Amino acid sequence: MSMTMFVKVFPELGEAETRTLTTFNHPDLPPDRYAFAESYCDERGCDCRRVTFNVIAMEGKRHVATIAHALDDSTPRYDLPRTFLDPMNPQTELSPALLDELTRTILPDANFQARLLRHYRMFKEVVDDPRHPAHAALGVDAIARPVVRAAPKVGRNDPCPCGSGKKHKKCCLSSA
Repeated sequence: MSMTMFVKVFPELGEAETRTLTTFNHPDLPPDRYAFAESYCDERGCDCRRVTFNVIAMEGKRHVATIAHALDDSTPRYDLPRTFLDPMNPQTELSPALLDELTRTILPDANFQARLLRHYRMFKEVVDDPRHPAHAALGVDAIARPVVRAAPKVGRNDPCPCGSGKKHKKCCLSSA
């Protein structure tokens, strides 16, 4: 499964609606502004209903956690909790505290949950419709277009286009 950042497909909306957490006197997090940048599955036809948060410490512009979250609890995967530190992606010493803040203070917000679902639907609409204006931003699977030949196709048994009078297969086919 390949993931693409929401802000890559919807730059203005992604920038405006990326959730941040600002810390000052947190016991486990240094003072900073942490952006929870959303990524969604860019596989056509997939309805995994998941979001991955790449948490960025804005002060040093460094990635500090990768957190996976199921948008609903109807499809458990591999007996994992609904929200967890993604073991397949980079983590830091700050990751556990950021997971705790996400689950304790950010995810309980009903407006944020609704926003995630809206973003998921918007993103999947772009993924599943190659004609959508934002589809090219995905950078995945180019839109299939029919091949248009400059000249008509020459069959094996057609006269050779070089004008020799021989069949194409007996003349220029092997050199083509």
